[in-house]
Amino acid sequence: MDRLPRFSFADYRIMLDAFHSAGYQFGLIAEKEISHRTVYLRHDVDFFLDGWMSIPESEAAVGARATYYILVGHYDLSSSRALNTMKRLVTLGHEIGLHYDTRRYPADADTARERMTAEIEVLQGITGRNIRTVTRHNVFLKAHEPARVAGLIDPYDPDYLSDMTYISDSVRSWRDYRLLECFGPVPPHQVVLLTHPESWLDGRIENRVDYLSQIVFPRIEGHDQLKDELMQIWTSHAAARLHDEREAGV
Repeated sequence: MDRLPRFSFADYRIMLDAFHSAGYQFGLIAEKEISHRTVYLRHDVDFFLDGWMSIPESEAAVGARATYYILVGHYDLSSSRALNTMKRLVTLGHEIGLHYDTRRYPADADTARERMTAEIEVLQGITGRNIRTVTRHNVFLKAHEPARVAGLIDPYDPDYLSDMTYISDSVRSWRDYRLLECFGPVPPHQVVLLTHPESWLDGRIENRVDYLSQIVFPRIEGHDQLKDELMQIWTSHAAARLHDEREAGV
C-alpha cells in the first residue's frame, strides 16, 4: 500500500489485505501477543450502531478479529437495530469492549466503579460475553480519570502502548504517514490501529465538515448540543490540523 487509505469501505478492505501481505497477524486488544508481527484492530463507536457493517464483515473475511468499543447511554442500545449489530459482531468473532465517557462519570472512586460495573453488565447482558477491555471516549479532552474496575485492559495505558506503534483516524484524518510504515522496508512489530467505523461510510466526500453535515448529522437528529460539540472537535483537533497541513504541503 503506497498511499494513505481514503475513508471508504473499499479502501478499508485494501488496507486489511495490505496488512496481511506485509506479514501481520490480526490480534485482539485483550490478547496481546508480542512474538508475532501483529496489528490490533480497535474501533471506537462514537455516534451510531448501523450502516458500517461492511467493516466487521471485511475483517472476518480475512480472518481478522477486532475489538469494538461501545458507549452505554450515548445511543439507544435497546433498539432492534443496535441489538442486531452487537450480536452480529459477536457472531463474526469480534469482541465488545466498554467505551466510557469520563465527563459522565463521578469523581468519587467508589461511585465511578459502580457506574462502570453497571455499564459493563449492560453490554454483557446483550452479548452474553465477558467484557475484558475498556477505553475512554474523547481522551484528548483530559477530563478527570475515574477509578476503573480492576482487571480490565485499557489500550491507552502507557504500559500497554510502551512497545506499540499507535495509529488513529481521529476526526476522519490521518495526522501523519505512520500507517504507511507498516508496509515499508522496516515495519513496526506491534501496531494498534484505532478507527471509527462511522467515518468510513462514504468515500466520495473528502471534506470532514461536509461529511459531518451530510452523513453524520442526519443520523443523530435532535442532538443539537452534540452536533455543535462535534463540529468544534472536528475543526480544531490536532489530527485535523496536521492532516490539512500535510495535504497542503506545509
